[in-house]
Amino acid sequence: DSQLALATVLGVVNFLGVAYLGGGFASLPPGVHYVGFLGAVQTAFPALAAYAVTFLIAPLLRSVANSKTNADIRRRNDARRAALANLRSGGAAAKLQRAKAKRKQLTTVSASDIIFDSSADAATTAKLKAKDDLDAFDDQLRRRT
Repeated sequence: DSQLALATVLGVVNFLGVAYLGGGFASLPPGVHYVGFLGAVQTAFPALAAYAVTFLIAPLLRSVANSKTNADIRRRNDARRAALANLRSGGAAAKLQRAKAKRKQLTTVSASDIIFDSSADAATTAKLKAKDDLDAFDDQLRRRT
């Protein structure tokens, strides 16, 4: 982790250097530009500032993302451990017995019990229902005459 410590120190020094340069450049009267090396630094200052901020923020964002991922992994592992403990304690066997007992209480649905069938699309179902309604109406008319 010495690399991490050195990278952190480098990031802080970089950020402090950019802050120092920013203070120096801000104290110049508007329109004044340095020449030579300081002119190049002044021109590149926005990029240097963006680099300094990104150098510190990128690892922080990565750390937050890793913390969330690790918390999700911990939750999954805890759930797996609980499931394993449940299996070892016989809790799953009792659940299976209760399910088998419930299965005996279930009723069987036959074709005559079906009210709605989703095997046809909605338009076809609507046409069939309309035809059935018209046929029932025609039957009632025939019975009355």
